[in-house]
Amino acid sequence: MNLKTWVAVACAACAALLLSACRPNEAMDPNLDIPNLGGYEYPKTELDVWLEETFLIPYNIEIVYRWDASMIYTSIGKKITPVQEAKVKPMMSALAKMWFDPFLYAAPYGFLQRYAPKTIVLAGSPEYAAGGGAMVLGTAEGAARIFLSNVNAFEPSNETVLRDYLRVIEHEYGHILNQFIYYPVEFNSISRAFYDPTGWGNYEDDDAFKRGFFSPYSMSSPEEDFVEVVAWILIRGLDWFENTVIPIAQTSTENPQAASHLRQKLAIVEKYYKDAFNIALFDDRVTGEKGLATLVDEAFNYVLLHN
Repeated sequence: MNLKTWVAVACAACAALLLSACRPNEAMDPNLDIPNLGGYEYPKTELDVWLEETFLIPYNIEIVYRWDASMIYTSIGKKITPVQEAKVKPMMSALAKMWFDPFLYAAPYGFLQRYAPKTIVLAGSPEYAAGGGAMVLGTAEGAARIFLSNVNAFEPSNETVLRDYLRVIEHEYGHILNQFIYYPVEFNSISRAFYDPTGWGNYEDDDAFKRGFFSPYSMSSPEEDFVEVVAWILIRGLDWFENTVIPIAQTSTENPQAASHLRQKLAIVEKYYKDAFNIALFDDRVTGEKGLATLVDEAFNYVLLHN
């Protein structure tokens, strides 16, 4: 369709709309409900009460699951559909158990009330990276909001799906904590020569390990690198790090210091959580007190086995 044709079609459509709007015998019902145009209040449901009792009252976190385009769309070019109401409680129950409960035990009293995001927005369909790239399951916007997509596909009994969401939430929550207290700047220099902001998607896990990273996405920037260390160590644990990641890194010809770099990064992350928030990532070898990584692993397995 050329420009003149497009203009003609648009004008015809507008004319039809104007003629329809000006019919003298038709009037808009003043009591017609048009949701999400402002001033609309939904009747409170059993789900709303549960969300209030589980998130809003104890942590001051609002869970937005009803369609609200102003919160859903980060880009006008992205097509995202609403979440199915039946998926909301299973998703948020799993997150409450896997994400919140470990911090309740590992962190000082009041930690979540102070550092939790104020809004969690749920969308039904997936979001994709620019250019039709990888699926984006979640993003953090400043320190105030986390957006989670593809909730309609969430299945708490599916280990892969459950682990993917846990990784995303730990990654995005890491960004939020960094907004409150920035991580040590010396972290940025460890892998300075190996960051690849545009080409990281061309690497596999083993390639990343051999360059001193916890994942290919870690290679995109120091900020992403830091929170990927957090996310992967919390969902995979020290045994995975020592028995899978380090042996592969030690075979590297691309970066002979890959294993050393990985250990340096983990040490900085561990110290950051302890110094900034008084949270132990790993079990205390003397007292046996469980660290955050063990608590997350136990919570993950509980959710997986009870669904």
